[in-house]
Amino acid sequence: MKNYVFNLLAACFLLAGLSGDATAQGVINLGPGDVITSGTVIDDGTTVNVIGGTIETNVDLSNGELNISSGSVALGANGTGGAGSGFTNVGNLVNLSGGDVGGFFQLTDTIFNISGGTIESFGLFDAATEVNISGGTVTRFPDIFTGTVNISGGDVFAIRLFAGGTVNFFGDNFTLDGQEISLAVGETIELDQRNQLLGGTLEDGTVFSHELTTTFGGFFDAEPGGFSAAGTLLLTRVAAVPEPSAMVLFGFAGVLAVSRRRRA
Repeated sequence: MKNYVFNLLAACFLLAGLSGDATAQGVINLGPGDVITSGTVIDDGTTVNVIGGTIETNVDLSNGELNISSGSVALGANGTGGAGSGFTNVGNLVNLSGGDVGGFFQLTDTIFNISGGTIESFGLFDAATEVNISGGTVTRFPDIFTGTVNISGGDVFAIRLFAGGTVNFFGDNFTLDGQEISLAVGETIELDQRNQLLGGTLEDGTVFSHELTTTFGGFFDAEPGGFSAAGTLLLTRVAAVPEPSAMVLFGFAGVLAVSRRRRA
């Protein structure tokens, strides 16, 4: 079957009208003002580029690629339905570099790379799912059951690690209740301790802290996070990362250097 390219920015096809059991195959570029409406089924293997538009709830894409650089996406449940469910993600590659992601969803056999944007969602990171966070803001995290989440940057405020799930922090200057955790560069350890305060600096220089409580808050609580003792919590030390104060100094030094070159 011929692959069609849907370039909504050029208004070749108005996906705003695509709904129900309609399908699209190939590449979809979702521009400002464009909408993929609830109930749309997109052909397997399609690449969807969200660059300013909106994907509503209950949209189905499997074995495809979803690239979000702007706009709004309601990632959704894996065929479970229910209030707030949305984008079906089975066997997909999802890249979030900007925009907003929300909704209730379940990721199965999916790679989810987060380098920017904002994610505030409820749901599950399930079997064979790998989430790599290097930037962006994660304000409310889905439940991590059998998937793996690697965190090397960004602001991650709430983590829900359950039995069978894995979280790996990549950074330096790790502490537990203020006591230094000594690691060699490249070394990874599993942290069994719970109900203590974990701190450190991520690979991108972001300072973080998480209370390793085993008591989980509810989805809508101010503190929804939790770390099951049966979950796997890893720390990996990377090459020395700059302290926040040092990063600021580097920034000032760069500005001064540019200013001097311009005067010269």
